Amino acid sequence: MKTVTKIKLIIVLTLLLGSYTSQATGYAYRVQYVASYDAGYINVLNTVDEHAKYVLPNGQQLYFTGGFISDYSAARSRLESLKKAGFKTAVIRLFHNGKLVSSYDLN
Repeated sequence: MKTVTKIKLIIVLTLLLGSYTSQATGYAYRVQYVASYDAGYINVLNTVDEHAKYVLPNGQQLYFTGGFISDYSAARSRLESLKKAGFKTAVIRLFHNGKLVSSYDLN
């Protein structure tokens, strides 16, 4: 099964089953608001409450707001609020047991 198809299936399951799916499978979402490859990222790092850094194997840094979110709808809501606040490059990312599963944007 292709990675994109698996991710879509996970999204559908979390929409249907809610947080149970996240707890049972280890999958969860995080909302990335900026990355080290975004122009001017240093200027926005401290403008968001509750942020955390995730370092990719290549050294690039992704910055997330809040913690892990088990419900895709809640992650989507958080994403929309960040976009309204001016974070145009904000995206939803999928994690499995605390590790980034895919670099695909789940918007």
